[in-house]
Amino acid sequence: MAALADWLMLFSVQAALPIGVAAIGEACVAMPAAIRLIYWRAVLAGALLLAVPPAVGMSVSTVTVDARSMVSLVTSLETVDPSWRLSDVILLVWLGGVVASVSWLSVGLLALRRLRNAPGVRPVGTTLNGPDAPGLTHVAIWWHPSITHPVSFGIGRPLILLPLHAQFLPQAALAAVVHHEALHVARRDWAWQIAEEFVRAVLWFHPGFWWAIDRLRLSREEAIDAIVARRYGHRIYMETLMQLAETSPRLAPTTGFGRRHLVRRMRALAARAPARVNRWRHHVMLGGLLVATLVAASTLSGQQRVFSPDEEEVTLPSVVREVQPVYTQAAMDAGIEGDVLLTGVVRPDGTIDQIDIVESLDAEFGLDEAAVEAATQWRFEPGTVDGEPVSVEVTLEFRFVLE
Repeated sequence: MAALADWLMLFSVQAALPIGVAAIGEACVAMPAAIRLIYWRAVLAGALLLAVPPAVGMSVSTVTVDARSMVSLVTSLETVDPSWRLSDVILLVWLGGVVASVSWLSVGLLALRRLRNAPGVRPVGTTLNGPDAPGLTHVAIWWHPSITHPVSFGIGRPLILLPLHAQFLPQAALAAVVHHEALHVARRDWAWQIAEEFVRAVLWFHPGFWWAIDRLRLSREEAIDAIVARRYGHRIYMETLMQLAETSPRLAPTTGFGRRHLVRRMRALAARAPARVNRWRHHVMLGGLLVATLVAASTLSGQQRVFSPDEEEVTLPSVVREVQPVYTQAAMDAGIEGDVLLTGVVRPDGTIDQIDIVESLDAEFGLDEAAVEAATQWRFEPGTVDGEPVSVEVTLEFRFVLE
């Protein structure tokens, strides 16, 4: 629990760095929507790569001690009873948020299922399945009485739903609307959007991911807007968007005609970005920026200072769980008794690693190995400096005494 909570907090800080720098990079470098879409996908993927948790040695095994032996464990650490800690509260709040977010996503998916099976839907017809709306051979297009904005969804059986008021649009405007949704289907944007919603559900607490996904979705809409506007004319397409926005859309967690992005989309269409764009320059510059920020973020966890227990500002770790080493039969038969002295580093997640044997007792019959194996399974309340968990070097002494 403590290890997962510590990793969650570390990941939050690490992921914020590339997303924050990427936001600054977008503000400083003008990009067409198509390149910006690739850019934010790379940012999101790079930030998620930091979510791979480090190996922390969480193995737990059943330990038995031979009845003829007595093993005493002597350490300079204070033993405490495990209790609720801040890390436990953090994990419970996070898991509660994940459950709520996934539940809301499920509500949206069920709403889409009901839309597909709702009464009153009827096919649009074949007049739009021509050159004005390519790629619709295997896509059903229906009029739907209960929606207020165009909707496209589905992977195996893609579906485009149009509100009834859209049938009063001019033929060219209606073709532009269908073409827009057809491009979403052809680019498998609905699958991308579900994946983004899942990421946001798991990382609901992180404003950086909300920002990145929001920028990604706006870029996706603007990229398709640019394609459709070039085909049907900017003025016709902008008027069409305004007419569709007159009716307030209903709340839907998985799809929707976003009025929140409409102003920015209209500005982008009005601006008509220059046609000549040095794509390679953008890719190289922005790719280098992403690599640099990801490298900087990934090194955060590798730069943890190890404190000495003698430093005055350090509060020493305390034992939460101790495991007795196995007194091997061969060592008991040989009559070996004495101490094994180990050093190790207690990490902020309460685990111990970098275990070294300072004073050996028995390398032949396995007592040294048994002491190390037991030490790796100990768990600690981590040491702190100014109330923050830190890595602290500790000494463990295992004493083997025959009865």
